Amino acid sequence: MFQTNGSSIVSKRSVERLYYDEPHFLRYFVKKPQRRSPLINRGYWLRMHAVEVAVRRFLEEPSQKQKVILNLGDPLPFHWLAKEPRKCQKTLFIDVDYPALISRKCEVISSTSQLSSLVHPFEKDDLSNGVYLRCPHYLALGCDLSNTDDLRGRLAGEIDHASCMVLCVAEVSITYMNTVAADALIEWASHMNDVRFCLLEQYLPDGEDHPFARKMIQHFNNLQTPLKSVKRYPRLSDQERRFRDAGWASANARNLWDLWSDSSFLSVAQRLILNNIEPFDEWEEFALFASHYFLLEASSDARFQGRAPDDHLSTIDQRQEEFPKTTLQPGSSSQSVNHRRFGAMFEIAPGTLGIHGGHGTNSRLNVTTAYRLGSELGHREPCPPLEIEPRMCHTITELEATNALLVGGRASPDRAMSDCWLRQGETWKRIEDLPGPLYRHCSTTIVNQHKNVAVLIFGGRLNSRHTSDAWLLWCESTGWVHMEVQSTRPGPRFGGTMSAVGVNHGIMFGGMSSDGVIYQDLWQWEILGIGSNPRIVLQDVTQSARSSGIELTRLCRLGACTTWSSLGLWVIGGVAAQQLLPEEAEIVCLKKGRLDIAPSYQFDYKLDIAARISGCPRPLLIGHSACTSQGRTLIAGGGAVCFSFGTYWNTEYWTLTSANEITESTWTLVETYSTTRSHLQAPSPILDPSTNHSDSTNFVPSTKVENERDFQRIANNGKPVTMKNLEIGDCTAKWSLRYLKSTIGADRPVVVHEARERHMSFRTKNFRYFTKPFGDFVDQITAGSMQYLRSLALDKPSEQPANFATDFPQLARDFTLPPSLGMVARNAHSSALRISGPVTMWLHYDVMANVLCQIDGSKRVLLFPPSDVGRFQIPPGESSSSVNVFEADLSRYPHCQEAVLGAGDVLFIPPLWLHATAPLDTTGISVNVFFRDLETGYAPGRDVYGNRDIQAYEKGRGEIAKIASAFAGLPGPTRRFYLERLGDELKDAALAAAP
Repeated sequence: MFQTNGSSIVSKRSVERLYYDEPHFLRYFVKKPQRRSPLINRGYWLRMHAVEVAVRRFLEEPSQKQKVILNLGDPLPFHWLAKEPRKCQKTLFIDVDYPALISRKCEVISSTSQLSSLVHPFEKDDLSNGVYLRCPHYLALGCDLSNTDDLRGRLAGEIDHASCMVLCVAEVSITYMNTVAADALIEWASHMNDVRFCLLEQYLPDGEDHPFARKMIQHFNNLQTPLKSVKRYPRLSDQERRFRDAGWASANARNLWDLWSDSSFLSVAQRLILNNIEPFDEWEEFALFASHYFLLEASSDARFQGRAPDDHLSTIDQRQEEFPKTTLQPGSSSQSVNHRRFGAMFEIAPGTLGIHGGHGTNSRLNVTTAYRLGSELGHREPCPPLEIEPRMCHTITELEATNALLVGGRASPDRAMSDCWLRQGETWKRIEDLPGPLYRHCSTTIVNQHKNVAVLIFGGRLNSRHTSDAWLLWCESTGWVHMEVQSTRPGPRFGGTMSAVGVNHGIMFGGMSSDGVIYQDLWQWEILGIGSNPRIVLQDVTQSARSSGIELTRLCRLGACTTWSSLGLWVIGGVAAQQLLPEEAEIVCLKKGRLDIAPSYQFDYKLDIAARISGCPRPLLIGHSACTSQGRTLIAGGGAVCFSFGTYWNTEYWTLTSANEITESTWTLVETYSTTRSHLQAPSPILDPSTNHSDSTNFVPSTKVENERDFQRIANNGKPVTMKNLEIGDCTAKWSLRYLKSTIGADRPVVVHEARERHMSFRTKNFRYFTKPFGDFVDQITAGSMQYLRSLALDKPSEQPANFATDFPQLARDFTLPPSLGMVARNAHSSALRISGPVTMWLHYDVMANVLCQIDGSKRVLLFPPSDVGRFQIPPGESSSSVNVFEADLSRYPHCQEAVLGAGDVLFIPPLWLHATAPLDTTGISVNVFFRDLETGYAPGRDVYGNRDIQAYEKGRGEIAKIASAFAGLPGPTRRFYLERLGDELKDAALAAAP
């Protein structure tokens, strides 16, 4: 319990710093403050607010009695004593905790003037009665709560129960106690004369098998602080019965997600204020957390009886027996599934579905995972171009045939995107942007009576604070058009559901308001005209739906996926208002019924339930994707950050299948390749070695090196050479990405370059560094992600150069330098493992000589002599160029040399030779060994990458600065005249050194 107590108060301190006005008091109980994630901050804020509401009600309740707040957990009184002194005039706060924890709290209080002044005057250490600190408004009592006899005796000497009103507060504390002891504590408290109880802790709204519940229980088990009450009292009704059986006259329990949307608990204005504190878009995960925590208020007075809790949503439409039952059939667990959330699924080809983008294990993605119906692999499928920036919460809406439109999305919650990409055939091209950036919008395809195809967009988020209520229509002839709404307008929302159900009309339901409440409404819409002046008419059919006996809480959700099948419109996953969706209601089917009638008619529909089969873990249908192709509905991806308990990823994919179908539905992961903006990129090679040549291009000569003397001559000559047939170990036969993943370990963290463009540029920094598991990196570059690994030192990577043998000891025996490269081995500065996805490395020079050993795949290298350094816009003091030589006219660089390396080739790159590399296959593996070829002169101090300019140059730059400053007082023309004269002398010295 000590460990959870410390974690809790650190999280509350993070909330206090951001969400509460000064003065702050939790700061004094936290040695090392940490800023928690927005999800954890929002969750703890809700916990704290729930307790505050209960305490405020108690303090504001009219009474002539002294009020006592018996707090069983984190420090509570200081906030109230400082900010609400009038309410606390007749109140005694009693903190009760384990003696060791109370002792520490009292040491902090007595040594901190900001705390001690609030409880002054105080007495310390009356340990005979367990009192560590006593004052008129505060008492610190050390006691084991599981010993109720001891607690009763210690409190008897401090308060008179008969003349007091008492509130017991237990915020995630007694759940760690033995359940029998916790029940005894609850029963003991009920015997007081005028008493209330506020209990906030976890419960299991849909059992232990829910993925969030499993993650939560496992987390506390790992901390050796298991949640002991959830097994015996898993539901709200169980908790209420627990209190009534213990003698309480009334008990009312509500989960925090229900309380969140209750305006008497939290006003619209309060919810909106939270949006201004920090960017937040983890709404589904917040709902999961809040649905697994409850606030129970019990009283010795039966007048305080609250409403009965809704453990489950009301029974679904009784007509469900008319529908054919369905099953959720898991995919083969032997096939790897790429982890991603909030991607977009679309039909690549008949029988082939792809999920594009989304958030992976460490970052947002711009790659696509494809699934083909059937077990045959077949050909590779063309997917959206890698030039499309990584994103999540976007849409891909299918048009006629397999054409599609990708719209918007986001990076961070405050970095929405407005770009749009149209697929025609197998080509993706960027088209007109949205009128403004947008994510979490809903979209559907529109086909009018003339068979014109368009895409309808509604709602979405502009950023973490603003939500759209705009209706936008796109068709190829007009681009994006704001639609005029000729009727009542639905409220702004994001994450809703929309679908066309006939020619020019359809339905829209659910979604979340700007203040974070899920709408419980249902609308029909009709479009009048697809052209330059489209209009839309909407009709609110919410009451009609309710009168038909349908529970809208099952239908109206945030983040659901929808897809049409022969059975109707599947509504899959997401989160509902007030309560966690039970397993039997997570997937429902909206039967067509009379959905194909005009919107002016009575709305009529039915709901069916998709039954799950046993034999596979229950999926977490958050951030998932779903689509139907050739009559089979695929569900893939998804998962969630489960508050502070860890991330849950779905490890399977599923097919929705009618129970009376005999045909087994099998999806197979298939290989993909990325297209470019205006044409298809050939699947292989990634770059054609015959392109970008000029008649003046010289190819690096190849030679055999049989002994060390041969290599010494090469090094002395100072020109690039490709060395063939060197014995560099078993790596050329053994190494593949699969081998490296199994040998190094999929969980090994590595730092990689994640690029936004195919050509990485150090000068423009069009890439970012990410730390991720090695297995994720391998999976992502295999799928076409633009990433690059240049390994760093395992120990102190910012201080020490990479050493392949010690950084990857599992691979050390596979790679060796032959005796002929003994000079390299003796003078080695560093050795780095390099693994490349489809990206090119920028043009740069290294101060040290190096050998580049190609192990797997092939690579193109362009090299330029040191004398060309002035041609490539490399500023003084830097070693990298912004010129992309792979797209440049090489006829402008007559000294360019080119090498094409295959597996087993070793390229000698002399010092100061500029070079850039590009893969010729999808991926490539190499080892780069840098070595010193100067006896003296390298820059002193740390040089992790071996590219610090030599000491004399660094010193000379300082001298030049001094010389330039010596001319500072002279007129401009005079200053320039003499500085250029000195420059000529430097040039003469350079020519004399190397004529």
